[in-house]
Parts: sequence; structure tokens; C-alpha cells
Amino acid sequence: MFLLLKTLLTDIAISPLFAYPGNHRATEAAMTFFLERNVVRAIVISIAVCAIIYLGMDIAVKREVFRHLRQELEAKAPILLAAIILDVVVLTTFLVVKARSDILVVIVALLAMLLVFAGERLFLRQYSNKSAALHSSQ
Repeated sequence: MFLLLKTLLTDIAISPLFAYPGNHRATEAAMTFFLERNVVRAIVISIAVCAIIYLGMDIAVKREVFRHLRQELEAKAPILLAAIILDVVVLTTFLVVKARSDILVVIVALLAMLLVFAGERLFLRQYSNKSAALHSSQ
């Protein structure tokens, strides 16, 4: 993600050098305009991706608390369900709005979430296999 943003910003920053090769003031003004505009856009994209990932992970954590730890934590089911429903509503609304304006943000966020979930599943599978082998040898 950061490599993509760095490449985007670098390519845009270099373009005024070709547009105004002999005019240093025009080149400087164009570079300032392009960089300021694109730095702000890069920050907005990063915040949007982080918000999507955060809401997705928040829903996943609350779901697992509801399924497995509710009695142990003495959590109230209606409160957990209401929180999950509200998170789903906010995430769905955010995804629809972002998909209309910038579908790439949604795709990058969903791919990042998929990678995180796959990494967690791989780690947990590996950890549970080692744990099972340890307990069977004793």
C-alpha cells in the first residue's frame, strides 16, 4: 500500500519537471500544487482503508466474544448484538459511499483484510498443530 502511494506521489512530483523544463518558478509552483493535493489524497485513502479494516476486525472480535466468551466475560447478548448490527450498518454504508467515489480503496481494504484473516488462520493452525503434538507426546 505504502509502495503504491510512494510511486504515485513520485510520478506526480516528477511530471512538472517535464512540463516546465526551463521555468524554475513554474516548476516549483506546479510541484507544490501536485504534492500538496496528492499528499492529502494519500492520507485520506490511508484513513479510509484503516477505517474499513478496523470496522471489519471489530465485527469479527465482537462475533467471537458473542459466540465463545459471552458467559465467561458476563457480557450481555443484546448489547453485543446491537453493537455488531450497528458496526455492520456503519461498515456497509461506508463501503457503499467509498465504492461510488473510489472503488480501489474498497478493493485494497478488502484484500488487506483477507490477507490478515489468512495469516491469522495459518498461524492458529500451525500453533494448534504444535500444541496438539506437545500434548500427545506427554
